[in-house]
This record gives sequence, C-alpha cells and structure tokens, in this order.
Amino acid sequence: MQIEGKEVARTDDVVFRQIDEHTWVGTGNRMANESLYLVEGTQKAVLIDAGTQIADLDKVVASITKKPVMLVATHAHPDHTGSATNYFPELFINPGDGGSQFVANYKGKIKDLKDGEIIDLGGRELLVVFTPAHTPGSTTFIDKAAGYGFSGDSFGSGNLLLFGKFST
Repeated sequence: MQIEGKEVARTDDVVFRQIDEHTWVGTGNRMANESLYLVEGTQKAVLIDAGTQIADLDKVVASITKKPVMLVATHAHPDHTGSATNYFPELFINPGDGGSQFVANYKGKIKDLKDGEIIDLGGRELLVVFTPAHTPGSTTFIDKAAGYGFSGDSFGSGNLLLFGKFST
C-alpha cells in the first residue's frame, strides 16, 4: 500500500510520511500492511504500534518529534508489537492482549489501557475504544477532531481480519 505525503524519515526498516502537520504514518517492510502512526499534541506524542522489526525506532521517532513519546498497541501481534517495542520503557495495551505470547518478552513495563479513556496529548485527544474481534485485545484510537481512526488490523488496513465471534 502506497501512502501519499512528504517523506520525513527513512531507514532500511521503515519510511515515515507526513499525513498532516502533526500526524505521520510509518510503513515497515517486513510484512504486508505494516503501519505505525505517530500522533503529536502540544505536550506529548503517541506512537501507535511498533512494527515487526525496526532498528532504532526510538531514534527515528525522535527525529520527527521532540515531544515525549508514549507507545500504545492496537493489538499484540508481532507486526505491531515486534522487537522495536523494547526501545520504549512502557507499552500501553488492552488487557485482553496483555498476556499474549507476542508481548511476553517485552523488557519494559506493560500498562493497561481502559476502554473509553482519553489520552490527552495537549490540544489533541485520542479516545481509546476496545474493538475485540481480530484479537481479544484489539483497540482503536479515535481522534474525533481530526476525523482519524487508528485500528491496526481490525478495519481499514486493506484486509479485514476477524477471528472469534463476528458479533463482537
């Protein structure tokens, strides 16, 4: 999938492009539809997902934003919570995926997200919405003001990958 926008960072593992003045999408090259999002407010930024294997992801992100960065995961599959999570001291994740084998080797502290909580970035808010189906802990992050929804593989990534009971 080709993302339009000005390229702001490139390594052998990822390319980041600007979506708007304070939002970027990173495209990893290990798996199909491997996307990361960097969402910035006036006080801090959120990195949504960490890809499969992206060397020095913390440094790449720091080249884009000087704000402190909070790492969150849409779900615990290795193309979203790969080895690059270890560049960050905390990983915020839906407790439905907190015990997943795919985050078992994470060296930092796992912290639980709460359904309906607001992540305040300073002048920009992300609403945390639990959207189980792809995994028990799938989560979507909604920026109502910008009209953005960041969902990992639950919807909108080019593939609809649902498991379990479709009614959920």
